Amino acid sequence: MVPDAAADIEVCADLGFKTIEVSMKLKAPTDRKSPKARVNWLLKMLKKDDPRLIIEAHWPGRKPPTQKEVDALREDSSAIEDGSSETSPHSLEVKLVEHLGMKRFAGRRTFIEDLERIVPEFYDLVGQYVKPWQAPPPKPRKRAPSEDQLQSEEETILEDEDQRFGA
Repeated sequence: MVPDAAADIEVCADLGFKTIEVSMKLKAPTDRKSPKARVNWLLKMLKKDDPRLIIEAHWPGRKPPTQKEVDALREDSSAIEDGSSETSPHSLEVKLVEHLGMKRFAGRRTFIEDLERIVPEFYDLVGQYVKPWQAPPPKPRKRAPSEDQLQSEEETILEDEDQRFGA
């Protein structure tokens, strides 16, 4: 947990693939309807690019998550979609995936060294820049002017004309 960060940083060591994955999961903005717009919202916050960065979209229902590299999404942010655009992701997860060799992953000391290097790198690339989505404040409703307001405005105009023409 990082105080005042957009989300908790999660760390996962995958024994099968010999990878360390560091990620943050953010609620997608609900004021943007299309998946492309929601991904662009996140991409704008990421200042630095790294080939290890991946964005994973989590969809409503039983639809499985989809993921793409940040580099590919910068070229075409609609690439995160799986073909059906009826729904939009409810959350987006930014991941840094570091592939370690068998030797580095198996050694206690080297594994810890890599872990201590990768988490701060993730924070430097992602954590310090992303902000949680917040709904914009409501816009004021325009009201039709009341009879009293119209009459008052008309009287003001007449008074101004009287003063200008010396009546």
